[in-house]
Amino acid sequence: RLPSSSGGAGARDGGRRGLTANLASCKYEVLREVTAGAGYREVGDEEENWDLYWTDLSVSEGRLARMHPFQRINHFPGMMEICRKANLARNLKRMQARCPE
Repeated sequence: RLPSSSGGAGARDGGRRGLTANLASCKYEVLREVTAGAGYREVGDEEENWDLYWTDLSVSEGRLARMHPFQRINHFPGMMEICRKANLARNLKRMQARCPE
């Protein structure tokens, strides 16, 4: 479920700006349709105060460090270590070896 305008950046400026979604790194048209249907305005990479950043690529730690508290993103650095089954299994085995209980 996408956040409503009551909690996003638009609420801080009286709702004039509304919610924004940066989909510049997203190739899926369905996300554009869903965010537009939810009332989001699409912005590009030149806009820094987006509310939602959706990307098909991995995210750098630098991008996360530049984010504001109200911003949300669909990936995080190192996520491939738990979202791929082989990597998840390897990491779970390591964790079990280090923390047997």
